[in-house]
Amino acid sequence: MTISSKQFAAVLGFAFVTVWITLGFGWAVLCLIGALVFYLAAVLIERAMQSTDFVTLVRTWGSAQTPPPPRAGVR
Repeated sequence: MTISSKQFAAVLGFAFVTVWITLGFGWAVLCLIGALVFYLAAVLIERAMQSTDFVTLVRTWGSAQTPPPPRAGVR
């Protein structure tokens, strides 16, 4: 079951008013700013995951941690 954008807006509005009543308007705005920051971070991470093949990324990351072989004639 998924939540629609109208339902999400209703829940967000309820939470905002609840925080506003209990803690004050400034704290409510601070909560909204924090939620926006985490939402944007989640969007960026999701796009990064979709734009690359995660399995290939993990394999190349694991192999990048091994030191390169020594070059011939270099001491």
